[in-house]
Amino acid sequence: MITQLDRIEEKLNRLLEIFDEGTEKIIIEDVVDIVDVVDVVDIVEDEEDEEESSLATTNANVSIKNNKNNHLPVDGVIVKNNKSNGKTLTIHATNDEEMKNIEKIINKYYNKDLSMVNMFYVKDKELLKLDWSNCPEYKICPELLVSPSFKFHYKDEAKFKLFIEELNGSKIKQNSIWFPERLSELSTLDKKKYINIKISNKYPIYVISKGRWEKRLTINWLERCDINYKVIIEPTEYDMYVKHLNEKHILVLPEEYANQGQGSIPARNYAMLHSTKELHSRCWILDDNINGYMLNNLSQRVPIESGIVFRFIEDYVDNYKNILVAGHEYTSNCNYDMKPPVIENRRVFSSILIDNKLPEILGTGWRGKYNEDVDICIRTLKAGYNTLLFNNILSNKNATGKDKGGNTDGIYLEDGNGSGVLKTQSLIDQHPNEVKSIFKYKRTHHSVKWDIWKNNILLRCDEPKQIVDFKLDIVNR
Repeated sequence: MITQLDRIEEKLNRLLEIFDEGTEKIIIEDVVDIVDVVDVVDIVEDEEDEEESSLATTNANVSIKNNKNNHLPVDGVIVKNNKSNGKTLTIHATNDEEMKNIEKIINKYYNKDLSMVNMFYVKDKELLKLDWSNCPEYKICPELLVSPSFKFHYKDEAKFKLFIEELNGSKIKQNSIWFPERLSELSTLDKKKYINIKISNKYPIYVISKGRWEKRLTINWLERCDINYKVIIEPTEYDMYVKHLNEKHILVLPEEYANQGQGSIPARNYAMLHSTKELHSRCWILDDNINGYMLNNLSQRVPIESGIVFRFIEDYVDNYKNILVAGHEYTSNCNYDMKPPVIENRRVFSSILIDNKLPEILGTGWRGKYNEDVDICIRTLKAGYNTLLFNNILSNKNATGKDKGGNTDGIYLEDGNGSGVLKTQSLIDQHPNEVKSIFKYKRTHHSVKWDIWKNNILLRCDEPKQIVDFKLDIVNR
């Protein structure tokens, strides 16, 4: 198998050959802004990719920096800092030999040299960072380790259509493609799902909903799994919700919590209050636009319909003394190159298990108007407590702003129709030393220095309890 070092050496040799020819212009045109002219060749490690190789030499005056150099620009598309004025397609090959066949087709249409592209691979790494004893299997698909990929940037739609038809004979419906076909190991459960109706949650579930009585994604999934829940709504919307739901599931906000202009924050606080009054130590607070949950293993994400998606996390968290917030990662944030099954001291969004003592410990519960989930996680960590984010069970939530209702027609509309400026600034005002503003994906986002709290140590209970037996049945979807 070709190693990462082999590819780096091949790339450096190619650059040195160009310099020997005395044609600096060719370098810049050939790699199109991926290569910057400075005093030294310096392939810098990307901070988000710990395994990315680094190398330096003084035999040439070219720098490859701030880019993994796994991008192939064509049609004059300029690529810099991971941005492009064209479109991007990730091309996966099943192995190195098939990548050579891809190169032949690229040469036919674009006359581009793939030796200048640093293929990226799924890394074989240690995934189990925290205690995972008596927990479900969690591994990377081994066949992926020898499957190279790169990003293909293009602008000419007509030429691209011809290229892609020869490559796989079909249209591109997503942002990635496999050649000659997707690994069979990744397709074994494509039309399957996991079920287990015998396992139920320990703590009550609250769904925060506004303006979505007709599109009840989270509620529909809970009812399909026969999981009990309460949906918290504004008093003015009761008549609409009761047309679609059994009244026993509806919890109307009291006057002092209703229509406060703070998005879902009052409802979240009321969920914790209601749960506490019913003598529960924790509760689940779910957004109303979750399509369901998925089991993540062997680089496959398979739908799961069972209360085990909550019960497993409840049991895991209850074995520790100092976890105030836990929950599921988004499906969209987990890909083939899998993250550890559970990560400590990060933000938790949308599908949250929260300790009802949190307001007492932190001095207040949910607060502000925007980014309340990030804020409550930061305050938890500042107080010396912990959060847990689970990657083995994922929430398949719709993207923010996709659905009408909720915050989309309210506070997000006030924020420049979802520009992210007010959301981000509110978080910076609350935590100026830990949060900064960045711009990506065409809008403003926040960036949090989560590593500040890497020394917040999990404290295991003196007598840990058994985690639920993770048994599931596989059925057709």
